[in-house]
This record gives sequence, structure tokens and C-alpha cells, in this order.
Amino acid sequence: MRPDGRSWNLQCTASAGARRPGGPASVRRPLVPFRLARSRDAGYSLTMADMLPSSKSYQDLMARLKQQIQTAQVRAAVAVNRELVLLYWRIGREILARQQEQGWGTKVIDQLSRDLRQAFPDMQGFSPRNLKYMRALAEAWPEEAIVQQAAAQLPWFHNCVLLDKVKDATQRLWYIEQAIQNGWSRNVLVIQIESGLFRRQGKALTNFRTALPPPSPTSPSSLSKIPTTSIF
Repeated sequence: MRPDGRSWNLQCTASAGARRPGGPASVRRPLVPFRLARSRDAGYSLTMADMLPSSKSYQDLMARLKQQIQTAQVRAAVAVNRELVLLYWRIGREILARQQEQGWGTKVIDQLSRDLRQAFPDMQGFSPRNLKYMRALAEAWPEEAIVQQAAAQLPWFHNCVLLDKVKDATQRLWYIEQAIQNGWSRNVLVIQIESGLFRRQGKALTNFRTALPPPSPTSPSSLSKIPTTSIF
């Protein structure tokens, strides 16, 4: 229905086998699905552009583009998360080293929290509690290579759960691997730890790796499993 209340007129040219009115039978007109033309009753025919969104080829193109965009978004989020966790580990390492070498007490964390939040007012993550987690992360994983290969592949708050609930490094690595492979949310990770999943399954795995290889996340579905948090 047109805006003026009159019906739209769909005008299609004759098919290849149709005769021209008043013309010889041998004259054939090419098939043109739809063309823009003003009809006698002032209606308008549909153009190919009107029909394009419903075509299978166009729908296939849209599906491919959407998948590529979503994959790029997830990969970007994963990369940001990795850099964030590495930054937190390095901050924690600096705090831990100063406290060990210069005998600084816990009050330095409160002071750092105030100064960092003043220096970066638009950036979250510099509360005293979070700075303590950074120090704990550096203490739990002294080697940066392990952080890059394991801890940095999970969101920051997954790491906080592991620091709180799993003290053994071997078990922590096992839970990290399982969380990455299965796409566990933080709540699922908590449930699996509290239910003793490592005790029930971990010891039965004879091929368990104590050091994780560098990850190669190429599958869009596997990338999208892990929720990431960007605080930059």
C-alpha cells in the first residue's frame, strides 16, 4: 500500500516466450525480472535493489561478513585481556620486589592506589584490593612465560578466583587449561573448584601437561566461549 492509500503496481516485462502485442510471433522480448517504471495508475514497479536482501546470495554474504566481524571483535577482546593481565602481573611484580627488597609494608598499596587512580582517573582496576591481587599473581607465577601461556589466556577475575581458591600451582594450571578448553564462566569455574573436579578427574589424566604450550586460538567458536573484560 502506497502512502497515498493506493496499491503498488508490480510491473514485470513479458517472458522470453511471450509475443509483443500486435507484433509478429517471432519477436521475443528478454526477461527482465523487475524494472523501475511509472505505470498507468501512477504505481511503481520494484527494482532489483528491492529484491536483493531476500536473495540467497545476499543472505550468504551477510552471514559471512557477520561471522568475520564477530570473530575480529572476539580476537581483539582476547588480545586486550591478555595485555591487561600481563600489565597487572608486572605491576604486582614491582610491588612484590619493592616490599621484599626495601621492607615496604602494606600501606604502600594504599598509597599506590590513590596515586594511580589520580594519574589515570578513567581507568578502573587500581583499588587496594585489586593491587593486592596483582601482587598475589606475581607471587603465584614468578615466571612471565607461564603468565603469557596460561594466566593471561583467562579474564582477570578468573585469575582472582584461582588465586583465592587454588593454592597448588599444578592444580591451578589444570583448572586454567580446563577453563580455556571448555569456555567456563567465572561462576562455573568456582563450582568446579569447590566440587573438587581436579581430585575427581585431574589425577586420572596420565597425559596432563604441567606447562601449557602457547595457545593458538583460531576457531571463532572457541574464542567466543570465554567472556573477557576490558578495563583499559
